[in-house]
Amino acid sequence: MIARWTHDRDKRLAELLMEGLSASRIAAAMRDGTSRNAVIGRIYRLANPTPRAPRPRPIVQRAPDQPLVEDEIILPTSLCVTIADLHQGMCKWPFGKSPYLFCGAKSSPSSSYCRQHTLLGLSPEGRLRYERRFGS
Repeated sequence: MIARWTHDRDKRLAELLMEGLSASRIAAAMRDGTSRNAVIGRIYRLANPTPRAPRPRPIVQRAPDQPLVEDEIILPTSLCVTIADLHQGMCKWPFGKSPYLFCGAKSSPSSSYCRQHTLLGLSPEGRLRYERRFGS
């Protein structure tokens, strides 16, 4: 069982640190199963006693009637091909679990996927960048 960090252990840690020992050597000198990473973490927490507050996430506001995705993505009629039937120029978007089937529609020249699956795999911001770069 690894001992908890007590005031005495903190004091010993500070002494060994002042002697210039590395975290590995301090861990070995503690002789209670303390790991190098535990020593590094304790030094960090002693140097920064106040816990960091989590970063606030930005609140994205949208109108209640506004859909999450501005454009509906109309998926192509998938051919549902197996890996053996999949060739270059075919969409490699997977369907289901084993055995995997793939879309098989004509892929975009700049992607392994058809246009609709490329858009489906992108975030809304990525969709806008893709549309600007490759057109609609």
